[in-house]
Amino acid sequence: MMAHGDYLYLGAGPRLVILNVSDPIHPVFVGQTEVLSDLAYNLAIDGNYAYIANGAGGLVIVNISNPSSPKIVARYPTPGLARDVTVAHGYAYVTSSTGLSIFEATFPWGAASKGFVNMSENVYGVRVTQDYAYVIDGDRRLHVINISNSADPKEIGSVEISINANQIELSAMYAYVFSLFNVDILDLTNPAVPKYVGGVGLSADNSGGRAISGTLLFIAGSTGLEIVDVSNPAAPIRVGLFPTTWNWRVAAQGTQVYVAGRYGGLRVIDVANPQHPVQASFYDVAGYAADVKVAGSYAYLAGWRSGLRIIDVVNPSQPGEVGFFTPDGFVFHVVISRGYAYTVGSLGLRIINVANPAAPFQTSLLPTTGTLTCIAVQGDYAYIGEANTALEHGLLIARVADPSNPSEISFLRAYAPRGIAVMGNYAYFPALSIYDIADPANPSQVGYSSYLSDSGTGVAIQGSYAYTTILDGSMQIFDISDPLKPFPTGTLNSPGKAWGIAVDGPYAFLADGESGLLVINIANPAAPLEIARYDTPGIATGVAVVGNLIYVADAEGGLLILRLK
Repeated sequence: MMAHGDYLYLGAGPRLVILNVSDPIHPVFVGQTEVLSDLAYNLAIDGNYAYIANGAGGLVIVNISNPSSPKIVARYPTPGLARDVTVAHGYAYVTSSTGLSIFEATFPWGAASKGFVNMSENVYGVRVTQDYAYVIDGDRRLHVINISNSADPKEIGSVEISINANQIELSAMYAYVFSLFNVDILDLTNPAVPKYVGGVGLSADNSGGRAISGTLLFIAGSTGLEIVDVSNPAAPIRVGLFPTTWNWRVAAQGTQVYVAGRYGGLRVIDVANPQHPVQASFYDVAGYAADVKVAGSYAYLAGWRSGLRIIDVVNPSQPGEVGFFTPDGFVFHVVISRGYAYTVGSLGLRIINVANPAAPFQTSLLPTTGTLTCIAVQGDYAYIGEANTALEHGLLIARVADPSNPSEISFLRAYAPRGIAVMGNYAYFPALSIYDIADPANPSQVGYSSYLSDSGTGVAIQGSYAYTTILDGSMQIFDISDPLKPFPTGTLNSPGKAWGIAVDGPYAFLADGESGLLVINIANPAAPLEIARYDTPGIATGVAVVGNLIYVADAEGGLLILRLK
């Protein structure tokens, strides 16, 4: 994330999002790029161009001269995942998992890197000053690279730094190296030989972003935005803390600091008094997507920490968020029934009125002692998977005939469920257990498979077959024509961790974690066959299918909409 002039440039999952912050208290959405091939890990701005370290997508260059319509103008592969980028002297310097690549940063764009330095397998942050690039690796070293000849960069030395260092910033003649729990400060008076002069410990895991403005460092971590005064580099002092959780990226401009949450949301923090930072405003940027359901013209996302997100998908090539509801706690799973969204998570069952998608509101909350992991609604009842702190997992059934007054009517111990499907008088947990729910007040287990496992993640029912996913990376198909005696008919091993599944006609669609979306031909249940794969930018955790459109909840990649040809 970077603030530049009137604009804030934010890597939001697999996109570059541009906000107008000429009035920092009221950020305004301006534009965003198309979906990139991986997450936007870091970025740099130079003139009319944004340079994005795009993971497996390498270096992506975006023309931002028209902020409302940013356009990708070049893509360059890197040897490994692109992690950080900085621009100086007409060149873009990109760290990937195996080294430092140097690209010309002038139009017309070239076709290959200008130079490369092969380094360790864990290369992270990079910054440049004068004729030197400073690169952090995962082996506690800060490497000094002479870049006076960009076509032939040479490492001239390295110094030891703190363990778990991953980012670096430069200011005046000092380098600030950030690790999980502290900051190292190095004197660059002799740029070829950095010298340690001071450091400071941080209060908690600070694995998010960092920024520097004047003599203040701003560090985002698991417990908040930490502020460090480095006016005396030999004796830096922690001077302020703004408590928030799950912070991800930071940018500073004037007395405003912008903090992007890992799971969505942008906080604007006023640091005019660094000892007492205060929140000036909050802009809700959509983030993480754990589950997705589609009803009518809208897709509904369970956003984990970012709540319920409602996306207009009338034009699937240009989806747009129209509403959101952000409760306390986590939202793992969502279903839509009779004008309501039923969400489950860390604090219980929430029933949200979505009759007006632009203004959803909570109708009721049914609190529970355990974490609710999945939900299905049929008629007047909600069937919910619960895992409580006493390790007593099971099936919770709630009456929801009156959405304003839900009530628990039964609970049955079962394997830890992460997915559930309901059809007629039966409820199905993955991998596979079957429950008779003809009398919701007295459910009973009636069938199970010898494959029964507590690592089942998803289940879908079609006809007389149940299709289930297992976290170890497999899809299993069961014949359930006799619910009392289900038996396996076929198995397909997937390359990733199978998190969710949807079935439509002769195809199963598998949300396969880091391996993306898999399309499986299930015309023959005894011999399922993978026929297509789409490598999503994030981690595919949920999937829904409507017609020839596939909606993928892609964790930090947000919502992806794919078309089945």
